[in-house]
Amino acid sequence: MRELLTELTSNKEIKLGILTGNSLWRAEAKLESAKLDQYFRDENGQLMGAFGNESEERDGLIEIAKNRLGKPGDTQILVDDFLIGAEMAERHNISAVMVATGTSSVEELSAHVSHVFPDFGEERWREAADLIKRL
Repeated sequence: MRELLTELTSNKEIKLGILTGNSLWRAEAKLESAKLDQYFRDENGQLMGAFGNESEERDGLIEIAKNRLGKPGDTQILVDDFLIGAEMAERHNISAVMVATGTSSVEELSAHVSHVFPDFGEERWREAADLIKRL
């Protein structure tokens, strides 16, 4: 994942953010412990995205993230490993790149979205990065 995030942040046209069911403080703690938080911080050091404590419904986070991270006409791409993410992308007609490293299988994720990777090993992260740049 680190290679994918590094590649994506090197492209100035791509803005990364978090959409999570976790609260801001929990998301921050998880990202910091994995040393991934720097990919999702703005110039003031704030985590960018939408967090579980901001909407009673997970789907409500989609609009919050869109408003915070982009402007009208921007393309949003959800990268996730959970079935709930694939289902949200499908419901909201958002492009998604899924990776089956969570509890959901390739088959389960593929039932909702077109772009599913078994994992990002063996340089598959490069394929994912190229796909995201094309979407």
